[in-house]
Amino acid sequence: MFNPVHVYYNCMYLLLQEKAEELVTKIRDTILADNATAKTRCLLMELLELRAGQWKISSVVEDYYCDMLTDIMANQS
Repeated sequence: MFNPVHVYYNCMYLLLQEKAEELVTKIRDTILADNATAKTRCLLMELLELRAGQWKISSVVEDYYCDMLTDIMANQS
């Protein structure tokens, strides 16, 4: 599945590694923040997994996040 956020982040990471590391720290802080929503945490965790996997994730992991996000969105109604 094509996601422009992933492409943008990868380009930014290659060009601005120091700023990218600061962003990763902010992402981690946001995930751990008490006021972060489940949807926010899920999306940011997927982004961290993509980074950890050098911008590749297995279809199993991708399906996991898709299913989790679907469940989160369904429970928000």
